[in-house]
Amino acid sequence: MQKVKTHVYLNAIVLLASASTMAKMKRQDKAA
Repeated sequence: MQKVKTHVYLNAIVLLASASTMAKMKRQDKAA
């Protein structure tokens, strides 16, 4: 059970990281 929890936790971190990266790219596009 612990392994599954860790996997879900890491998955969430990756999703958040990619989402924030996309947001940064969108902001740069608007600025440029």
